[in-house]
Amino acid sequence: MRTRILTVLCFCAFALTTTPVFAGGVVVVAANSGVGSLSKAQVKSIFLGKKKRLPDGTRAVPVNQTEGSPLYSAFNKKVLGKSDAKIKQYWSARMFSGKGNPPKVAKNDAEVIEHVTSQPGGIGYIDAASADERVKVVHQFD
Repeated sequence: MRTRILTVLCFCAFALTTTPVFAGGVVVVAANSGVGSLSKAQVKSIFLGKKKRLPDGTRAVPVNQTEGSPLYSAFNKKVLGKSDAKIKQYWSARMFSGKGNPPKVAKNDAEVIEHVTSQPGGIGYIDAASADERVKVVHQFD
């Protein structure tokens, strides 16, 4: 019996240490973008479909992380000010009324970087540790 308990405890400890966490989130655009920095309000307006253009005039093409990921939830809470469930309700209502569609979805940080670097006006959010020379950080959130 002790061996089973010890095995379960070891498994739980391993699972807790391998749970994905992020260092902090950053909103990014392509490194060659004319966009400097964005306020939280600007990012929120873009990702809620209320603002269609970036400050440099380029049509904004936002991309989200996968629903249910820690970064997706953190972005919704800290930048958009809504829970995942509220975001889902928000986009359902917008789509039903014909006012817009939610941003495209990327599976991971690499796909977000690919989107923002290959799409004029591309904007997305990634783990700060994934930012490299291909992207420009325009907003940070923790």
